[in-house]
This record gives sequence, structure tokens and C-alpha cells, in this order.
Amino acid sequence: MESRIYLCSFASLDLSISMFRFYKQAQNMGIFDGIFIFNESSLNLDFKTHFAPLMYKDFPKDSIESSCKNGGGG
Repeated sequence: MESRIYLCSFASLDLSISMFRFYKQAQNMGIFDGIFIFNESSLNLDFKTHFAPLMYKDFPKDSIESSCKNGGGG
């Protein structure tokens, strides 16, 4: 059976430039069969709501739900 190597990473949106550089470096290595990089927008609404106290300390829960309904990644 052939082995496959995948890279999976997470970075917050404020690290977008670094995330892109990391992605390009991983591509240039030429060893990964797939590269997946996620950010806050990749998280579903249930995850955001459940972990809101840890992730969004300055934002009320309803503002997270509202942002997702308006295209914020839910």
C-alpha cells in the first residue's frame, strides 16, 4: 500500500501573510500529497459557539452567531 503524506495546520487570520509563506514553503518541499491550512472562518458555528469563551473573550456570543450568518464562515 502506498503511503501518503498530508500537512494540516491552523493559523488565525491575523497571520495570513505567514500562513501563505508557510503554504508556499510546504509546496516547494514537494513531499506532501495534500496541504490543508485552516483559519477561524473554517470553523463551523457549533464549534465557535461552544468555544466562544476561550476564543472570543471580548465578543458576546450573539455577535459570533451574527457574523457567521453574514458570511463570517459558519
